Amino acid sequence: MEQGKCWNCRYFSRYYTKETTRFRSTKFGRCCKAGEAVESNGGCERYMRRERCKRSETMLRVCLGDILRQLKELRCILEEERETRDEDGK
Repeated sequence: MEQGKCWNCRYFSRYYTKETTRFRSTKFGRCCKAGEAVESNGGCERYMRRERCKRSETMLRVCLGDILRQLKELRCILEEERETRDEDGK
């Protein structure tokens, strides 16, 4: 079995500290398999490489375009409801 660093393991969950404007990563985290705090540069026999979700820039543009279209439709619906409410109130 491959031996890698904990920071790249799927079972490793890094600890963070809160600063004034952001979170800073620490050198430690929790190993979900071992159930204990470990160093990020450590390694063990339970190591399993983290799967990365890669999305192409084109796919991101398509998704963002779809979200924008949905927001525009919602805006039109809300504007129509407001106009209907204003006409009923006059």
